[in-house]
Amino acid sequence: MRRTVILLLVLMLAVSLCAPALAAQYQDANWLFADWELNGYPGDVGGVYSYDGDATHLCILLLDRTPEREEEIRALLEDAETLKFGDATRSYAEVLAVRDMIEAEYLDDEGVAGIGVTVNDAKTDFVVSVDVTADRYEDINAAISGKYGDTVEVVCSEAATPETDANENAGQAEADSKARRDYIIYMVIYLVLFVLFCVFLFLRRKKRAEERK
Repeated sequence: MRRTVILLLVLMLAVSLCAPALAAQYQDANWLFADWELNGYPGDVGGVYSYDGDATHLCILLLDRTPEREEEIRALLEDAETLKFGDATRSYAEVLAVRDMIEAEYLDDEGVAGIGVTVNDAKTDFVVSVDVTADRYEDINAAISGKYGDTVEVVCSEAATPETDANENAGQAEADSKARRDYIIYMVIYLVLFVLFCVFLFLRRKKRAEERK
C-alpha cells in the first residue's frame, strides 16, 4: 500500500512538471502566427501585424479583448515578452471572406491591379486593399465601398505594363516558395526537438521512478 502511494505521488509530480513544458505549444508569437495562417484564425482574432518590423514582435488584435484572453494566448508561447495586444471590431476571417468575394467578382477586371489584405492606418482592423487604375477608380470605388463599407480600402494605381506584371509575379512566386520552404524546415526542426524533449523527459522520469523502487 505504501509503495502504491509513493508511486502515485511520483506520477503526480511528473505530470505537474511536464504540464508547463507541454502547455507552451509555440516558441514565440511568430510560430503561433504561422499556425493560424496555415490552419485558420480563431473567431475572436482580428489579425496580426508586426509593430516594429521584427517578425517576432507581433501585435494580436482581439474582439472583446480581456486580460484572461490575453493570458490564455500568452500561455501558448515559451517566449511572450515581445507579444502585444490591441482591439479589433471585425474578425480576420470576416475580412478574408470579403477578399474572396471581391476576387471572385473583380480579379479578371483589367482595372484591378491587385487585391490584398492589410492593417489600416489606425492599426485597429485589417481591411481588404483593392488597387485599381485611375480610369476605373470612380466606378470600382463606388461599387465596392457601397457594398462592403470600411472593410475595403480602394486605392488608385496606374496600369502596369505586361512586362512589369510578369516580373512582379515571378518575384512574388519565388518569394512565396522560399517562405514556404523555410517554414516547413523550421517546423520540422521544431517538431523533432519537441519530440526529443518529450522522450528525454519520459526516460528521465522513468529512470527516477525505477531508482525509487
